[in-house]
Amino acid sequence: MIAFVVLTALVLCTGIAAWTVWERLEKQVERIVDESLPAINGTYQLERATSYLLVLLLKLRDTRSNAEHQQLYSEITQNLNDIQHASVISSRTNNETPEQRLKFLALKQDVEFQAGLLNKQIKYEQAVQQLQKQIQWLHQDLVDDVAPLLQEVEWHLSGMLESSQEMPNFASAVKEFAILQDLTFKENELQQLVTEVIAQHYHQDLSSAFLFIGYKTEEIARLTNKLADYPSTVSYRQILSELIEQVKPDGPLHKLLQEDVANYQQLRAMEPRLDKAIAQYQLNIQQVVIDANNMLGQAGKTTQKMVTTGKIVMGLVVFLALTISIFVLVFLIGRRLVRRLNLLGQDLTRIAQGEFDFAISVTGRDEIGRMGENLRRFCEEIKKMEKTNALNLINNTHASLITCYPNGTIESVNPSAQALLAPYGLKTGQPLWYAFPGMASHLVEQQFIAGSELECSGCSECIVAIDNQGEPSYLHLFLRRYEQANSAKLIITITDVTRQELNARELSRQVEERTLALTQNNQQLAQEIEQRKRAQDELIQAAKMAVMGQAMTSLAHELNQPLSAMRTYIFTSRMCLQRGELNPLSQGLVKMEKLTLRMNHIISALRNFARKSSVESPRSAIELQEVATQAIVLLQARAKKDRCQLQNSLPTELVIYADNIQMEQVFVNLLVNSLDAVATTSQGCVTIDLLEKTDTRIRCAISDNGPGFSAELLPRLFTPFTTSKEIGLGLGLSICRSLLEKCDGEISLASNLNRGAMVILEFNAANDPVTTGA
Repeated sequence: MIAFVVLTALVLCTGIAAWTVWERLEKQVERIVDESLPAINGTYQLERATSYLLVLLLKLRDTRSNAEHQQLYSEITQNLNDIQHASVISSRTNNETPEQRLKFLALKQDVEFQAGLLNKQIKYEQAVQQLQKQIQWLHQDLVDDVAPLLQEVEWHLSGMLESSQEMPNFASAVKEFAILQDLTFKENELQQLVTEVIAQHYHQDLSSAFLFIGYKTEEIARLTNKLADYPSTVSYRQILSELIEQVKPDGPLHKLLQEDVANYQQLRAMEPRLDKAIAQYQLNIQQVVIDANNMLGQAGKTTQKMVTTGKIVMGLVVFLALTISIFVLVFLIGRRLVRRLNLLGQDLTRIAQGEFDFAISVTGRDEIGRMGENLRRFCEEIKKMEKTNALNLINNTHASLITCYPNGTIESVNPSAQALLAPYGLKTGQPLWYAFPGMASHLVEQQFIAGSELECSGCSECIVAIDNQGEPSYLHLFLRRYEQANSAKLIITITDVTRQELNARELSRQVEERTLALTQNNQQLAQEIEQRKRAQDELIQAAKMAVMGQAMTSLAHELNQPLSAMRTYIFTSRMCLQRGELNPLSQGLVKMEKLTLRMNHIISALRNFARKSSVESPRSAIELQEVATQAIVLLQARAKKDRCQLQNSLPTELVIYADNIQMEQVFVNLLVNSLDAVATTSQGCVTIDLLEKTDTRIRCAISDNGPGFSAELLPRLFTPFTTSKEIGLGLGLSICRSLLEKCDGEISLASNLNRGAMVILEFNAANDPVTTGA
């Protein structure tokens, strides 16, 4: 009782000391939470918001897409709201002051003004790019028109040299030839000058540049007027007039570049203002953090003193409590109670483990002694019950049960097992396998040998066959080891499984018959698949011929043009040979060689595409960029006729495993569909781009600026004989998907940012490099 009272008093002292310290700490923490943490939290939010604003402004300056500009502007607007909220939280009054309000409104106006200027810059850049493309097309048209004009004049000059009757017109032809050459030179200089001005218009004086361009256009205009007497140059002079109208001073290009430069200068002037406004927020953050650190430092010193005092008081109290507790445990509890209870617990553990043949060591007249005496009587009763319960349980069950010793000697047999094995001489005291005839005896004996499954895992099973009045009978034996009175024994359960075994044998026979029938059906199915593959080959070849038929007119024109030029070169070479002029003859032969190489390239691509390939063609490593280039060669003539651009932006070293001819057909079919889609547009454009490249997959896209896919036909476009064309079989996309599946590829439909059609192709990447030869 004295120990209990002393310990209670010490615990009470410890509680009072702890309560006092924690009460003072609670007040200190409440002060920190109420005064310092809101300001620190607001400062952290303000720092993060201003840093993120700088990142968004940098991204906004670098973007060149209207959609991305709108998305970034929305994020900047949300970020400005976060800055305003954080600025209010970081203030001591937790209210927005007029000065903070004015500073935030100034920052918001500057950000909105800069976003507007950046949006204008994107529009100006897009307009400049569009106008530059138009100027480039006019330049290309001039190059295409001037070549036949110069060739025609050269032919006339050669004819005049042989005929004296044409000599009066010789000077006029020479003048025309000279003017055309001079115009070609001047126009090339103008094209280069315009390209340089567009590239450097932010860093040079536009007035001086376009003054020089004006001199060039006046020279070209004067030379163009000299060609007025030559009717064959009408188209050439019209294109020159359109080009001069676009690039002349105060023309569309000059005005557009001036507006772009003015907008650019305003943007540069805005950057210092924004940096200064954001820097003011950074200064406020530093001041708030310094004040909060000072307050936290003072609170930390006060808290440290309180904690030190509390530690000393509680340390003394704990030391006294431990000393008294050790005295009570060792001298009062340990010797009289714990040691005897431990001995009693050990005896209980041995009884729970099934040990009953040992002496209970706990004695005495108290409660612990009486518990030891009860345990001794309990062990004696358990020994008597075990001897009778096992036999009663085995004899009263309907299952056939036999108990044995580990060596296989039979200990007991219940009536069911005795009736089942009585004809074979089943007796107690003999080995179990003596009760089974023939091979069954040997199989049962194997269960008891050293290293058997029964010895290793404690259980095993087997099925033995015996003769039952001339009919086969099957018995299932399940052997399991168990413990009885700390000695190991075996119990064997015998079950008649004759019906189950016969059913299993019959089922095995039916399975063999069904397997044979399935094998025959699989062979027939393989033959049908082979026939369908041959039909698919013919369908793919028919689709190739359809594409070739559509491209033959354009290819004929593409081949006819170099043939006509070669006839002219041959005529000129014959004239030079007659006059003994070998230098012009050599130049003509070089030009004819280039034309033959060009024709050979076109014919080789056409021949390779028309070659019939099998669905079972072996796959090899091929470059995707080279396959796309070969497809563009086949369709370049048609694209030029329709004034459509075919752009192959795929890089090299995109290697896949597929059949080259089949992949070329996929690209040709998809490019033909795109050319049909943009045929009605004034400036058609079809591009092949790389979307993604990883170590395992390559994804590319074929897109155009046509009207896109029809919503009604989109779900059925991969279904055969589905088409939106007036003339067409509707097999192109279905064949493409079939060919891609052969090389583990995929095809899907989408649309680009201009709402044009986009077809996405996905392949497995090949790691082996491709070696190409000449």
